[in-house]
Amino acid sequence: MTIQPDAPPLTVSAVTSVFNQEKTIGKAIESVLALGDSIEEYIILDDASTDNTASIVAEYAQKHPIIKFLRNETNGGCIAGFRRLFFEAHASYILVIPGDDFLLSTNMKALIEFAKANPGMGLYFGDIIIHSPEERRAINTKFDLSKKPRTYSPDEIGPAIVGLSIPSAGMLVDKRLISDPKIYRNELQWFADWIGNMIIALRHGAGYAPGPTAVWNVYSTNFSAQGAQWKKQKEVLEKTLACLRSDEYRDIYRIMIKYKLFNCNAQGFYRLFTTDFRCWDRYTPRILKDCIFRMTRNYFAARLPPPMKDFFRTICPFISKM
Repeated sequence: MTIQPDAPPLTVSAVTSVFNQEKTIGKAIESVLALGDSIEEYIILDDASTDNTASIVAEYAQKHPIIKFLRNETNGGCIAGFRRLFFEAHASYILVIPGDDFLLSTNMKALIEFAKANPGMGLYFGDIIIHSPEERRAINTKFDLSKKPRTYSPDEIGPAIVGLSIPSAGMLVDKRLISDPKIYRNELQWFADWIGNMIIALRHGAGYAPGPTAVWNVYSTNFSAQGAQWKKQKEVLEKTLACLRSDEYRDIYRIMIKYKLFNCNAQGFYRLFTTDFRCWDRYTPRILKDCIFRMTRNYFAARLPPPMKDFFRTICPFISKM
């Protein structure tokens, strides 16, 4: 697990795969265009939308030469769409922004500049704002890994992100790594980016800059919302475990257990392990214990007023890592 010694000069291709997102794609595009010459190109794939999405993107593409507009005749799905975009991108790093999210350009520019000044990491990320328009609420997710931008070697990033997940929206990732089908795996569906990000960060290091780089909009129609159907979610969870328990990624599996990195999907793994003992291995009790702690913490956190939450974070900072 070493930092890439042969990292190419850092250039950036922004990519968006979009399907029936006529109400949100304009804001996503505007947020990328606001980056100006920080990026080399912006590739948008319309995955056979049936609404007005394609015409909106086409209009932007006519006005802005930096945009390369691609269309699928038939819907191929989210993962296949992004895999095509990774192939089409010409820059050394890829900036992923889904069609229903948008970037915060000031912080995103700062992250890009930091990455260019500190090349060689597998990926670079910042904080993220999780916004639920349907519930009319937003959470500014501050990872607080450091007060200033810094890089983490593969051995350092695990302890730094205990219990956390690296967001894909507003993240820069090495094209050579994310284009590898063994890393960004079709069968993992809405977990493909979560597991891919873990593999890349834990094997190739990561850079972090404080401050949110993107707003992640959570809708009931999101691709990941399919996980609400337990039959589908169970299948993806089982495939995720099979991937991580393979000889190729057993080292990643053990590191994720050590640093509680399954906690971001605690409810799913808790349900899987308590309803299907065929999924157990020697590490399952530890994963299960950590998931129970996370779920208990979340239960009480949802019922405490903000001042009390801040009080407990101050006197017991380890709780946020549970």
